[in-house]
Amino acid sequence: MRTGLGLSAFLIGFLSVLAGAPVAWAASCPDGKGGNVPCYPLQYHGGPFLETFSIHPLYYGVWSAAEIAKEQAYLESLAAYLSGKNAPAFQQPMLRQYGVDKVTVAAPKTASANGTTGTLSQKNVEDIIAANQGSGNLEAYGPHRLILLLPGAGLNASGKNSACGNGGGCHNAESTSEFWAVVPKAQELVVIGHEVFESATDPAINKFDGWDEAVDQCDNAPNISLPAFDVPSVGLTFQIPPATDNTIGGSCSVTGYTNLGELQDYEVTHDQFLNDYNTLYSQGWRLYILQGYVLSNGDVRYNAVWRPGVLNETLLLAGSSEQFQSQESTLYAQGWSLYILQSFIIGSGQVLYNAVWRPAPPRDQVKEQVMAGVTLQQFQSSYSALNLENWRLYILQAYVTNSGEVRYNAVVHPGDLAEDDFLEAGKVNYESEYATLNPDGWRLYIFQSFPTPGQQLYNAIWRHGTHNEKTLYGATYTTYRDEYNQIYPEGWRLYVLNSYVSPSGEVLFDAVWRQGTIDRPL
Repeated sequence: MRTGLGLSAFLIGFLSVLAGAPVAWAASCPDGKGGNVPCYPLQYHGGPFLETFSIHPLYYGVWSAAEIAKEQAYLESLAAYLSGKNAPAFQQPMLRQYGVDKVTVAAPKTASANGTTGTLSQKNVEDIIAANQGSGNLEAYGPHRLILLLPGAGLNASGKNSACGNGGGCHNAESTSEFWAVVPKAQELVVIGHEVFESATDPAINKFDGWDEAVDQCDNAPNISLPAFDVPSVGLTFQIPPATDNTIGGSCSVTGYTNLGELQDYEVTHDQFLNDYNTLYSQGWRLYILQGYVLSNGDVRYNAVWRPGVLNETLLLAGSSEQFQSQESTLYAQGWSLYILQSFIIGSGQVLYNAVWRPAPPRDQVKEQVMAGVTLQQFQSSYSALNLENWRLYILQAYVTNSGEVRYNAVVHPGDLAEDDFLEAGKVNYESEYATLNPDGWRLYIFQSFPTPGQQLYNAIWRHGTHNEKTLYGATYTTYRDEYNQIYPEGWRLYVLNSYVSPSGEVLFDAVWRQGTIDRPL
């Protein structure tokens, strides 16, 4: 744990190399004509995504046993790759940064083996799926399932009035929980990877304002060969499509993997944090978590977590309410959105703000609403109305004033994912709620505990999920570091880090870990 001189008054720190800097995208993607064009980080627009899911293939029409075996081998290799098998040391499958965690493949199903010929429309595709689901030959839709229709010889899905337009394959949805993809046999196997990647990150295509598809902007980049997943017995040479990698600014992945690196600061001073920030920023690290808090002697300290990245960001450190509001108004108008927002109270009772903004790609319009310093009643009233209009929480943070009043900061974005909230609960009630929700497929999305006069309170927002998570509450630094050091080699990385000062003056830690570096909210 690092220590340093205390601060007797608030300081504001902007990095001069960033403040007011123009939006500059370092990433570029091939334009298919021998040149390059700008490519942009994947943006989340509020719809569902697939983290742990199963692929259910339906071989429709004329297929030989050998052909089915090769396609199935490709799907099994694809699922193994996405699930992290054979990943190089301290690297993860590229899509894991978006939350795609584990994929399985169901046994192959066949239909209409005598075959038909022609072009399949979207209605044809959906009718084929419905008929086989109705007969019991194919599993029903589900929020963690992708139905994959594989038309055989003589069938295609491209051209006029077709399911896929000019594409060789495509994916679509009948609702925000009913997802399908279609890739005819005539297409290369890597097209299946293309549609699975895009289905995972944007299964409810065109159901929301914007798109989150991972592959289209990389279509003209070379495919990625991964020999570790070849299956010689069926003649499979395994490849995946290049896809958008946000850790390298939205450029196209050339390896299929990203860094599992993570660096942290604990209990550092304002000056030490800024020194570390400047150094790490120049080395390609970006903030993932930032928290300021006040020790019992009045000194301000900071915890921070960095991950590899190249996106621009603007930092406000311990700014006043007026400074935060001014920066938020200015940057929002310029197309920047909040990535981190956190407040704390110094001895004088002044509320100070830590914030990090990142720019949206030029093609996207920033959509967010911000609440700062509101009461629980004000937050719940405003958010209830916003929730009905398909807005969802992105950030929620509570702080306690010197008079003991709890205030809230919140940032909401468009979305429709189901949420379960539990606010200002005691420890026993929170742990009971967690024990009930976790087995039913709910996972922590936002978590914070904080001391108030008389008791420790817990705020939690859960969303549906199937990934594993580890939690630790109210631990000393030594206990926390011992746990983290033990699980770090197994690929567990911080998803939530929260510190608070106990009534006795000790700094205690809450942590939630997930396997891999999964960003919010994907």
